[in-house]
Amino acid sequence: MFTTTLSPDSAATWTVWRWLEARSRFAVQAMDEMMDGDYINGVLPASVGVSESGKDALWALTQYPYSDLYKLEFEVYNFAENDDQVWVHTRLTGETSKKVPYDVESIYIFTMIPGKYTVQAPKIKKIDQFSDTAAVSKFESAVAGTGH
Repeated sequence: MFTTTLSPDSAATWTVWRWLEARSRFAVQAMDEMMDGDYINGVLPASVGVSESGKDALWALTQYPYSDLYKLEFEVYNFAENDDQVWVHTRLTGETSKKVPYDVESIYIFTMIPGKYTVQAPKIKKIDQFSDTAAVSKFESAVAGTGH
């Protein structure tokens, strides 16, 4: 589920809202349609994995143990836009089938393709994700402890 009381002001932010909603459902095809063919996935700090890579790194986040999450909810606290970027402060919560909770706040910076899209269909060129690494580690350790 994706929830926010904030209203986007542009087609770029609407694309981001649609992408977050698709992400909350692990709807890989829907996410892929919103991303440029040369998409770059950036995860910071780099201690949580490879700092920049293509779509494959993003798709890894839809695999186990993350694919076992259900009741997944994205809440948007705030966002800001500039020329070709949308910054979003989110919280993603859920739990696995074995009741392991997931609760991570992140800042996403969505970079859109300048001048390459229409007002109706902007494409995402890059997403930089700054996540609470302690919360991610806690989740992954808890999953490992359940015998998954």
